[in-house]
Amino acid sequence: MTLNKSPSAIFGERFPYPLDGKRVLLEIAEVFAAEFNQAARLYLSDRVSRDRALGWTDLTVTSAYPTTKQHCPRIVIVRTGSSPRLVGLGAEIETREVVLDDGTARFRVFKGQTVTDTLDIAICALNEQLRDDLYLWFQQYMLDAIGWALPQLPGVYDLRCTNAIDDQVEYQGATGQPGFEFYLARLSYQVQYDQVVLEDVDRLSAIVNWQSCLYANEEI
Repeated sequence: MTLNKSPSAIFGERFPYPLDGKRVLLEIAEVFAAEFNQAARLYLSDRVSRDRALGWTDLTVTSAYPTTKQHCPRIVIVRTGSSPRLVGLGAEIETREVVLDDGTARFRVFKGQTVTDTLDIAICALNEQLRDDLYLWFQQYMLDAIGWALPQLPGVYDLRCTNAIDDQVEYQGATGQPGFEFYLARLSYQVQYDQVVLEDVDRLSAIVNWQSCLYANEEI
């Protein structure tokens, strides 16, 4: 598995310590979706007419379940629990200072305090065949990604699937908004990692893209 994108806040030397287990799974899922969409477009361009190819909807990765048919297919990643705890003899916390390579910010890594995030990944599709195929491909991709990513993520100790099921959900719409049905496959993951604390809160801009946060609902 290779990441054909610029280094991120998780996969990169600039800031190798992940702040959040959910971001780790989002990062992997986004790469999976990009590879899936690229392969799908290549197949459509070779095998089907242009009109049918224009009807294809790319697989997206979000943190919200679909509310219309146009939102499928998608991978939804939702945090269902997060439990911090002290570890080690006497629960002593060892701190490690990390300075970004451009010297703009400092961070403290609490080596004696870890967080375990429990996350649900839902694969949503309008037909069960695509749901089943995406489930199988994504599960295999995650098995490969875990072995590839864990050695590169300092402070991450556990990343594993704990459960997987198939399900079917039907949304009933209101007047003028008919309901629709889509198929789900759910996978539960746990991510355990060191808790990272910012030394200077005023330097959040080093890791937070404020423009994308403030204008998330606007075109920029």
